[in-house]
Amino acid sequence: MKVILYFIFIMYTPFSLAEVINITINGVVTESACELKTKNIHIDFKKIYFKTMGIQQASPSENITIELINCPSYIKNGKLIFSGTPDPINPDYFKNNGTAKNVALELYDIENTRTIKNGMTVIKSMNINTNSIVYPLTARVIGYANGNAAGTFQSLVQFTVEYN
Repeated sequence: MKVILYFIFIMYTPFSLAEVINITINGVVTESACELKTKNIHIDFKKIYFKTMGIQQASPSENITIELINCPSYIKNGKLIFSGTPDPINPDYFKNNGTAKNVALELYDIENTRTIKNGMTVIKSMNINTNSIVYPLTARVIGYANGNAAGTFQSLVQFTVEYN
């Protein structure tokens, strides 16, 4: 008797109230990009002594290393695109936002032996043994001959990373 009642109960279950709902999920699976070893680079020139104001001079250079690590195998090259406010006196340099007068930041690409200007790109191949890309640079403060004056120094340079 239990079997028959069970069967009858199933037959009278309201199947007509059921509704079919489709869920569609889309996406793209890719490898991630490289990681930036150091996210923010801060250079402290401390005190810069120009022996004679009014003569073009430069501070000692400070080394900077921008390193992209843990790069996926499909990446062949990394490209850094630099941006910042060009210096109004010499657009090859970046503007000082501090109080010192007639001084600017020179950013230099060691391997390509050239000054990095606003909008310039630096392209490097990935090291397949370490899956990393290393950009060795230097920075220094340049004082112009035409009336540099003591004060604070602050300059901001950003870069965007692109891969291929």
